[in-house]
Amino acid sequence: MNTRKALPITTVLLILALALATVGVGYGLWSKTLFIYGTVETGKLDVSLSLDEVDEGDEVLPPDGKNPGFWEEDNECDGDSADSDECEVEGKHIAACTATLLDEDGEPIGELPKGGITFFGGQAIEIKITNGYPSFHCWVQFNVFNEGTIPVRVYQPVISNPDPTAVAVDLVSGYHGPFLGADSSCYHDNSYRDVGPYPQVDGGDLVNCVIHAHVNQEALQEADYSFRATVCAHQWNEEASFEKCVAAAP
Repeated sequence: MNTRKALPITTVLLILALALATVGVGYGLWSKTLFIYGTVETGKLDVSLSLDEVDEGDEVLPPDGKNPGFWEEDNECDGDSADSDECEVEGKHIAACTATLLDEDGEPIGELPKGGITFFGGQAIEIKITNGYPSFHCWVQFNVFNEGTIPVRVYQPVISNPDPTAVAVDLVSGYHGPFLGADSSCYHDNSYRDVGPYPQVDGGDLVNCVIHAHVNQEALQEADYSFRATVCAHQWNEEASFEKCVAAAP
């Protein structure tokens, strides 16, 4: 009678695995690996401000394009052939409005109307009215320029004005002049065609706008008033509210 016990199944499997491994040692394994490499170079989102013109006056340019004639070559009020015009009532020079283009460190790049030319590459514009009086107007024309490599969507400037009863600040523009109520947005292309309040701007292109400040009758003597306008641009293929655009900016 055979009393030998059979090997457990796990032992048998282990012996088979060792045998197969031993046999495999006798064979060479030839192999070759291939690789695919990739690089991604991202574009650059970069917008800047440029300063075109500063005009002073005692009234808003009416729809008929007559006096004071901002942006109208044949209707210049101060006769000096410069783009920036001083058009205070009776030809007087009482108040002054200046706009200074600043770089990213807050250093001035150029000032209008003193400079008399367009200044480029700014990150901020500082507008200053000195010796202002009720009914004095100041218009500052500026551009938002896409210096980057990808298109952007640009929000119309959002104005923060703590004292609107003393100093009114708004955005105005139109064909060859800042006509109040002429169209729905301040943004225009370089040919003064309305492009809407939230245009797409390709690399190397710009949109322009006019910001207008008016000293109201309610303004106090020897008082200081301040305001701010914020422009935000984001990549063209994403949807973002103005608040989200500002929050994502560096």
